[in-house]
Amino acid sequence: MTTNRPIPPDAPIRLAEGARHRCRQCGSSCRNFTVSLSDAEAQRLALEVWRPLLHNVPPDLPFVSREGNRYILTKRPEALGGGCVFLGADNLCVIHKEAGMAVKPLACQVFPLQGIAAPDGVHLSVNSGCRRLWEVVAAADDPPLDPLEARELLSAAAGMLSMAETVRLTAATMILYTDFLAWQGQIAAILCRPAATLAEFWGNLRQTAALILTIADPADESLPADAPLALVANLIAAFHADLEGERSESPLSLPRQALTARVMRWLPAVSLPLKRDLPEAFTPSEVVRFCLWLAGQFLQGRQAAYWTTARGAWAGLVIALAVGLNAFAGAFDQHDETFGHSINDLFSDALTIFGLPSSNATWGKQQAMLVALSEDG
Repeated sequence: MTTNRPIPPDAPIRLAEGARHRCRQCGSSCRNFTVSLSDAEAQRLALEVWRPLLHNVPPDLPFVSREGNRYILTKRPEALGGGCVFLGADNLCVIHKEAGMAVKPLACQVFPLQGIAAPDGVHLSVNSGCRRLWEVVAAADDPPLDPLEARELLSAAAGMLSMAETVRLTAATMILYTDFLAWQGQIAAILCRPAATLAEFWGNLRQTAALILTIADPADESLPADAPLALVANLIAAFHADLEGERSESPLSLPRQALTARVMRWLPAVSLPLKRDLPEAFTPSEVVRFCLWLAGQFLQGRQAAYWTTARGAWAGLVIALAVGLNAFAGAFDQHDETFGHSINDLFSDALTIFGLPSSNATWGKQQAMLVALSEDG
C-alpha cells in the first residue's frame, strides 16, 4: 500500500485539526515502539563512545540491531527494565541530553507527530499509539504545529511513508486514491459526527462498523455463525500462546512480549455483546471528546498508510475504540482517578492487536468484531 519516497519540496503541508503535542517525557514510546534507523543514524549510534553514558545496559549488548533489511535501536532485556538502550535512569533520552535533539534518530525527533506523503500533500497528525494523548486533548497550553517548522524538520528525512495514486482497499482490490478519499469521507462523516453523550458515540461506532462491512472482497471467507461469541476466548488463547511461545532473541520480540503481557491483563474483561455501561467516575463528555479527537487524527492524518489495506485500517480504528471502552468498563475500578490514561493505554493496545497486519487480527476476526458491534443495539 505504501512506499518510502523523498518528500517533494513543493508538497503542501496539511495538518490534522487539533494536531499539537508537547512531550510529557513519560518514556512510554521509548519502551513500546520500534525505532528504525537510516544507515547514517545506525553508524552514528552504534559507536562505543556512548556506552559509558548509558544506564543498566549489559557490556555485550549492541546499541543497534539488524532486523531483516533495516537497522533498529536495541531494547534492554525486560529483566533490566526494558526500553531503548538510550533511555536514561531519569526517563530522559541520553542522546538528546548529551548531544542535542538533532543527533537523535529522526523518528524520535518528530514523535509523536508523524507525516504521510500522499498525492495531495504531506499529512501531519499525532501518532495514535502515544500513551499520553489524554493529556494532550485536555491541555490548553500545547502550542499548535507550525507548518514551516514541520517542513524544515521533515526535510531531513531521506524518505517518508507515502501513499501512491492507487491504494489497496482489500487484499484483492486496488482503488484510486480519490476513491480512497471518498470511502474515508463516508467513514469520517459517521465516526467523527459530533456526539454529546456516550450513547451517541456508540451509535457512531455501530453505524461505522456496518458501513465497513459493506466493503466486500471476492476472496472473503464466510463468517462462522458463532464467531462473534467465540472471538474473545479465541483472542485470549492466541495471546496466551504468543506469551508462552515468543521468547526469541529477535530485537522486535521484546516490545511484542510486553504488549502481550498487558493484553492478557485486560482482554478477559471484554465481553460480547459489547458493554456500554461505564464506571460512575467516568466522565462521558471527556471520553467522547477524546475518542472523536483520536479518530480525527487517524483519518485526517492518512494513518491507514501504515496498514496493509485501507479496510483493515478503518476496521482496526473502530474496533479499538469499542474494545478500549468495553475493556475499561469491565477491568478498572470505578474510583480510579487515572481512568483517562487507562482508556488511552487500552486504545493504543487495542489498535495494535485488532488492526496491525502483524497481529492475530485477520480480516475474519475483524469482521466478527464488526458484526458484534453493528448488531449490539
